[in-house]
Parts: sequence; structure tokens; C-alpha cells
Amino acid sequence: AAAFESTIAPNLQISNVGAGISYRHQFSDDPTGFFLKGSTAVQYVRSNWQWNENVVTEAGALATEWAGTGFPAGNTTAPLNLTQAFAQEAWNYGKVNGAQHVTRLADIELLVGYEFINESTHHTNGYLGIVIPTGNKAKGLYLAEPMVGNGCHFGLMYGGTLEIQMSHDEDFIVTTRLDGNFRYLFQNTQTRALDLKDKPWSRYMMVWPDY
Repeated sequence: AAAFESTIAPNLQISNVGAGISYRHQFSDDPTGFFLKGSTAVQYVRSNWQWNENVVTEAGALATEWAGTGFPAGNTTAPLNLTQAFAQEAWNYGKVNGAQHVTRLADIELLVGYEFINESTHHTNGYLGIVIPTGNKAKGLYLAEPMVGNGCHFGLMYGGTLEIQMSHDEDFIVTTRLDGNFRYLFQNTQTRALDLKDKPWSRYMMVWPDY
């Protein structure tokens, strides 16, 4: 039989929809001074990897007992093309099998700040805060899996805002605003599939425990 042949045109579509909420409490009636702020969001992320495969030459006859030829048990028949191969239930990682989606509460950010100046034409503040992870972790089960949040990293952050109104015309206002946010994310563990250097898709090579 002729050797199997197909062409692919991979396409990755990622969509993200969410609704955020933020609350700020000023500890005094004065617009300056200490304040507390918390924010988060509910997010829906959908990831859809499409091969758009066009089979040029169909696969010939293969072993009837697929599971007994050294491949993982769980699929009784051999895949007939690349699209079927990547959707095998027996695969533990790196599968492509339709659109994947996740709906989660994004990371919660809590901070304590101080408003140094708060005038109608200019204001500035600084803050310290924490990042509480509530999203999901990379599991590597599917290729291009949907993610919400920063990978479940707990974090510390600091930053501030400086805003100055450059013009005072009643009909047209020009404002300059600088926002800084710096954060340190603590280490955690995640499951990811990596390719060898300069060898794209090498993560799917067959390997054996010895020579």
C-alpha cells in the first residue's frame, strides 16, 4: 500500500470573556491617607486547536490488534490520520480533541495603599499587596490548554500611580498618568510538555527505557 500522506494547516483560536469586580475602602473622610483595595474577576477561556488536515493518501492496512503492538492500551483500532492520532484516549498528555474550556475565578488581589496627594488636577499613591491564586494549573493533558490566572502562583506586589492634569481648558483636558505594578511570584510545580532544542514537535517522539 502507498505510504500515508496528508497536509495540515494548524490554527489556534483562544477566546476570553469575563466580568471583574473591585472594591476600595478609604480609612478616613480625608481623600488622602491609607486605603484598602481588593479585586478579582470571573473568566471563561476557550481554546480550540484545529489541524485542518487534508488526507492526500489514506493509510494502508495496519495491525488489527493495535494495543498489542507496543502502543498504550485504550484504543482498539489504529488511527487513520493525524487528527485521529492526536485524539487518542490512551494518551496522557499533549492531546488535541476538540475545543477545551474552563470557567474559574481569576486571581484575587488584595492591597493596602497610601494616597499621598489627591487633588482635582493631580494625585499620587503607593501600595503593597498580595496575589491569591484561584485560577487553574497547567496539566499538559491537552495541547494549548485554556488557562485562568497566573498558573496558581502565590505572589507579592508593590506599585503606585502618578497622575497629572496637563491642561485646564474647560472643553479639552490632557492628562498624563503613570502606573507601576511589580510582583514576585513564588515557585510552584506544573506539568508541561517541552520540545528538544531546535527540534519542533520532538515531544511526540517515541522513546524507550534503554538502547
